Amino acid sequence: MSMFLSRYFGGANQKRSHAVRKSLLKASAPAIEGLEGRVLMSVSVSTLIGPRSDGSVWHYELLESNGTVLETSTSTAIGPATFNGQSATESDATGTTTGGTSTTTTKSYGAVTSDGLVGYGSTAVVTETGGTISNLSTTYSPTEILLPATMVEGTPYTETTTSTVVTTGATSATDVIQLSTTLTLEASTQSVTVPAGMYTAYVVDESITSTSTNTISGIPPITTGPTTSTLKAYYAPNVGLVEFSPPAGGGTELVSFTKGSGGGGGGGGGG
Repeated sequence: MSMFLSRYFGGANQKRSHAVRKSLLKASAPAIEGLEGRVLMSVSVSTLIGPRSDGSVWHYELLESNGTVLETSTSTAIGPATFNGQSATESDATGTTTGGTSTTTTKSYGAVTSDGLVGYGSTAVVTETGGTISNLSTTYSPTEILLPATMVEGTPYTETTTSTVVTTGATSATDVIQLSTTLTLEASTQSVTVPAGMYTAYVVDESITSTSTNTISGIPPITTGPTTSTLKAYYAPNVGLVEFSPPAGGGTELVSFTKGSGGGGGGGGGG
């Protein structure tokens, strides 16, 4: 999400390990710059992703196209951490399906760097009804760039990475997912209303192409794709991601947001 939010929703996130993004990991104001006689809107990653205060909490709902709530999620900015030897900022999330049939707890690690908002990886524990537990570890090579440092309206930003998801516990499997993501900032902000309130938001169009190879012990690898999905992500300054929606409807909405009082971390409430 901007594939932040999906990381917080167990089922969708673990299948793709990346995209029903998106946070994760603000304060600068949007900039305006001229190019060939036109005035173009631009915005920094710090404005898009929301406050970096440790203890900030975002509550989201994952919806079907008819509005039915499939899953609820709570994401919390934790603070400095280390992931595979890399200094990072930790963001923890708990997602629970409607009816409580599955709960996923995720620790995501990333940072705001000169490249923008980057993702190093995550760990997750999925607990199903009856106590069945699966453990997942996700890494990216090269480091995933979730949002560039600055976006200029109409300019596409494309990044590629390979996600490796290793599952142990109830099942043992490895998913290797080749991802190509293109992000484009729309030319104007939009008013968006979600359960948390009404916001003036920047809109980022996202196109994700993925090819996945799943390997389970004793079974020949299965490759699916490439498949392409498109999404719109809405980011409100001083809050972060407030809505994440596919063309068919449904998607993800912010239910509430509470800014923490701790020190700065790597951002949150994004995708």
